[in-house]
Amino acid sequence: MPVSFHTDRDSLIWPWTSDGVYLVRSAYQILANDSLLSQAGSSNPDDSKPLWNGIWKLKVPNKVKHFMWQAANESLPTKCNLCARHVLLESSCGLCEEFPKDVIHCLWLCDHVKCIWLSDQTFHYPRTRKFRCFGDLVSFVLSELPSGTAALFSMEFTDVQDTPVRSAIPRVEARWKPPSAGLFKINFNGAVFADRSLAGLGIVIRDEFGLIIVTLSQKIPLPSSVELVEALAARCALIFAQEINIFKAEVEGDSLKVIQIPIVEAICLGGLL
Repeated sequence: MPVSFHTDRDSLIWPWTSDGVYLVRSAYQILANDSLLSQAGSSNPDDSKPLWNGIWKLKVPNKVKHFMWQAANESLPTKCNLCARHVLLESSCGLCEEFPKDVIHCLWLCDHVKCIWLSDQTFHYPRTRKFRCFGDLVSFVLSELPSGTAALFSMEFTDVQDTPVRSAIPRVEARWKPPSAGLFKINFNGAVFADRSLAGLGIVIRDEFGLIIVTLSQKIPLPSSVELVEALAARCALIFAQEINIFKAEVEGDSLKVIQIPIVEAICLGGLL
């Protein structure tokens, strides 16, 4: 499949931002993620036994123990972990917007979290130390602080999460609308299968009466962002329509950013549409 049917000049695109423009912050996040992934880890499962035993002995609910174990093993779905699995493109913290959002930043280092720990003098001593990861912090708490303090440390995360549930926001039901008389409607959508490093493209073409004329679905290697998946789905939909001689149609998708891309700009971004 050709990249573009146009003969425009090539242009440089930075694949780690949604608009293709290079940002120093995005480059820093890539280097920070690579540094995090390259840190040496233990291949000996016995090394984690003291940590697990210490967490399991805490007199806290089992759900707290499970959360602490996942956090200590960097298994929470933080932005850094999702970026490493190509689910997200940006890993910066959405609150401070300064540092990559890994586990220890989310639960200990972020300025929006520090106020919780600084409000209790019990945790002033750990705040004077520096820790490479959240697992090191948990090991320090379990070994250096009394068992009651360690349990209180663990329960802080449950206390923050146990907030009153807000009333559900009524959902607005979206209904398919037929195209104008004499036109077809092309609906496209993209899906991400991060666990298999794949993405899916789906296309449905209907006539003005809502009857399905043709459908298409295919799997592709996982692109670098969700927006790119939607853009490729839109491109595939237009090419597919041309192949079956449909030239007068309305195009509809659920990605506002892709829908609003002008044709000229889309051509500059690699001829996606």
